[in-house]
Amino acid sequence: MATKPLELQSLKWPFVGLAVLLALSTLWAVYDEVVPRRPWKDYQREFFKLDEAHARADLERAKKRLEEPETKKKLDAARADLDAATKAMAGSPEQRRTYDQAVKADDDARIKEAEAKLYLGFDKSEQDAVYYKLREARHEARAKEEERLQHDFDEWQKKIDEKQKIYSNAIEHHKQTTLARQGFQERKDKAQAQIDVFEKPIADLEKRIDSVHGKWPEMEQYWISGLKNSWGAETVDRCQNCHTAVNKGGFSAPYEVLEAKKAKLPDADMKAQFALDAEVIDAYQTVHDKICEDVPPAPAAIPFGGYAPPAEPKPVDPASATECRPLAKLTRWRAEAEAYCGPPGSSSRPILETKAVVKDDKGNPVLEKKPGFKGTARNPALEAEKEEREPKIAQVCSDKDTIAALEEGEKGDIYDVKPVFRSHPHRWELLVKNHLPEQFGCTTCHGGEGSQTKGVRHHAFRHGEDDHDWNDPLTDEVAVMGKKYPGAFLQA
Repeated sequence: MATKPLELQSLKWPFVGLAVLLALSTLWAVYDEVVPRRPWKDYQREFFKLDEAHARADLERAKKRLEEPETKKKLDAARADLDAATKAMAGSPEQRRTYDQAVKADDDARIKEAEAKLYLGFDKSEQDAVYYKLREARHEARAKEEERLQHDFDEWQKKIDEKQKIYSNAIEHHKQTTLARQGFQERKDKAQAQIDVFEKPIADLEKRIDSVHGKWPEMEQYWISGLKNSWGAETVDRCQNCHTAVNKGGFSAPYEVLEAKKAKLPDADMKAQFALDAEVIDAYQTVHDKICEDVPPAPAAIPFGGYAPPAEPKPVDPASATECRPLAKLTRWRAEAEAYCGPPGSSSRPILETKAVVKDDKGNPVLEKKPGFKGTARNPALEAEKEEREPKIAQVCSDKDTIAALEEGEKGDIYDVKPVFRSHPHRWELLVKNHLPEQFGCTTCHGGEGSQTKGVRHHAFRHGEDDHDWNDPLTDEVAVMGKKYPGAFLQA
């Protein structure tokens, strides 16, 4: 069979195929590098939207406060004072007559002071010349000339004393005219300061919204040179690229805010630490009062005879739990209870635990196992193979009053911050005052692979489960300044 010579054969289709494969592989490489390997960008974009939403809500509340009759009255009075002070300085000739007189008097006083200083200097120079001749005559023992020069020196001293008095009076007069002139500006500044008390928070919030709106994700990292990781290299922490509000006020869990309020923290300190409006804190308190119940706090020091923690509540009688809601409500209420009532050991506990019971789809009570901690990262897939199957929870039940309280709490819940975006517990004490993240990072206390940024994709990520294969495990408990706190496992 005849074939074309090699130099006459066309290779365009093989080259087209190779070009297509090269283009596809390039597109895949770019996609894999930009999208799946950078989930932290999606977290930051989501947080930017959350931050902007919070800022806009704060702005609306700030504007609403300005519309209150008492506030509006004070603001209008301050604006009237500012208008009057401005016109007194830059209004019509009739309006600024007093100010112009004060300016002219101050300028004249300044000139008089300068002239008095100049004439005083002239006399002192003349006296210096006489003093030089007097010293020479005294040195050469010319008695008559010394006597005459001494008389001239004393005469000049009298003139200097008179000029010094004139100069001192001119200085004092200039001070008075300057104060009179500055009084107009001080009146204007005072009125402006009174207006700023009301309007500056709004301007700051508008500036914050502008800075957040359209903000691009940006990689940040803490370089901890003194902390070696499992392979001996210096530690680099990038946790804050997903946990974006770890050291930012305004995103703390409500239970922590309410505990500070219960401890009667001053309003200024509350604002500095939590960056929340009083209306938000009041809304937190309302929800907390509906879905949580207070428990006696543990004493700071163990009393004589020991300390017995509050007894566990009695189990709910399933027969009395006649009002039921689906599993989705249970999940929602548990997340709400965690945020508002706090972790175990807090000063309150959720009524969902003390007054409700979970049941399966047939209405039979389900006894849940309390989650335990084994001290190491775990692989839930392997553990699931060894565990016995438990009845599936299908609903949560309680009496009508408890269900009504839970539903009312859900309606009033304004806390929309995911755990990944929450401020670090005890942020002010731990991160602001003592352990600056820029110096200590995150893994110093929490362990884990701080440089990891691409292990969170396709599904919900939980520290201690999806990171079971990391070289550096996360800690279950952190001891800071003599106190123990839940580690990253329990905080995730």
